Amino acid sequence: MLVIKKQLKEIINLYNPNFSVIEKIFVGSGTATSLKLGMARGVSMVALAEGGLKIKELSPKFVKKTITGYGGASKSQIKSMIEKLLKIVPKNEDSSDALAIAISAQYLNYKKDTNLPNKNNGLSLAIAKALQKEKNVQ
Repeated sequence: MLVIKKQLKEIINLYNPNFSVIEKIFVGSGTATSLKLGMARGVSMVALAEGGLKIKELSPKFVKKTITGYGGASKSQIKSMIEKLLKIVPKNEDSSDALAIAISAQYLNYKKDTNLPNKNNGLSLAIAKALQKEKNVQ
């Protein structure tokens, strides 16, 4: 948990985002998995709050619908759309999910809640850096 918090704080300091988004939690069939997800999510939210960031929560269904047009899309459909939208091949489903959440956040245009400029904000820079990192890994 400390590694997650430390790395997230480093990212916040490096990219200086204007706001943050996190996927709403869902309870899966595995109790141990749900518990671990909850702990990681809690540590992430603490790091974001300590960084002074407003946290928005997006439901998995909303993210899927925003990216694919269908709220029940599969992970492979999400990955396929990320490839088409960003012209990259994410290295795994976690990368696809993270990029889908970031794109969905940008889609919502939180300007009225966070006073974000329409361009050149911290999230846009973080997305650009993530895309560059994905390209360098391939």
